[in-house]
Amino acid sequence: MTSAIVLQHTPTEGPERIATLLAARGISFETRALHAGQPVPDVVGRDQMLIVMGGPMGVADAGSPRHAYLSQEIALPRRLIAR
Repeated sequence: MTSAIVLQHTPTEGPERIATLLAARGISFETRALHAGQPVPDVVGRDQMLIVMGGPMGVADAGSPRHAYLSQEIALPRRLIAR
């Protein structure tokens, strides 16, 4: 793996420990602050990993205006697994 994409759902649940582990292994990463309106990536490269942080929402919140990104986010790992 050459890089990672971290999906963050709240400002208080960031990738601090994961960031330390990635850095120790020389893996760069980009954090997408979904809660702040940054987009869910359309593509994750074959040399990238996807890291999905936790949060107060759940799958049942898909379609909620409060978590507008959630439907796209749920679809992303499905596409990656199918690939």
